[in-house]
Amino acid sequence: MKRSIVAAVLVLGACASAPDLDYFTLDMTPSGRAAPEVNLAVERFRVSELLARDPIVIQHSETGIDFYATDRWAAGLGELVQRKLEAELGPSQDGRQSLRVGGVVLACQQLDVVGGAEARLSLAVEIREAGARSSDEPILVRTYTATRPADAASAGAVVRALSRAAEDIAVEIAADASALPAPGTGGG
Repeated sequence: MKRSIVAAVLVLGACASAPDLDYFTLDMTPSGRAAPEVNLAVERFRVSELLARDPIVIQHSETGIDFYATDRWAAGLGELVQRKLEAELGPSQDGRQSLRVGGVVLACQQLDVVGGAEARLSLAVEIREAGARSSDEPILVRTYTATRPADAASAGAVVRALSRAAEDIAVEIAADASALPAPGTGGG
């Protein structure tokens, strides 16, 4: 009996000392800024090993990385980036060329800078025709990087700035995809 009471006290003590975790997601509200002239089906993005963890990354120097102790992504970054780009690039419309967008999240983090913090999002993007296999050569390969100032050096402010950075990248993807020649036009 005495052992079970001691064990219960230790378990309760451990639970009482665990920090509260805060979870964040990108703002999925469409900004209305991206206006692709083609349908863009967004695939789940892969992530670098560093970003496969759920704590939000802080780059405090050129070579130094930290993580927020109690601030986490609510889902995998590959899924969050996919959902944000889907919201930005809009639904499919009949009669348009259809393309697939995918790639790798290279950076999604806070950058400590003089006077505060910035948010950096970098995506290595590949665009393929809708019916193409993943092993087929992409029709466009490009790395997009956007940096936005954060209102404060806090996870919430950085995530809001990362959401705006994703919107900036969506505008660029929409413009680049819209400028691609349609299949069979001989422009590629």
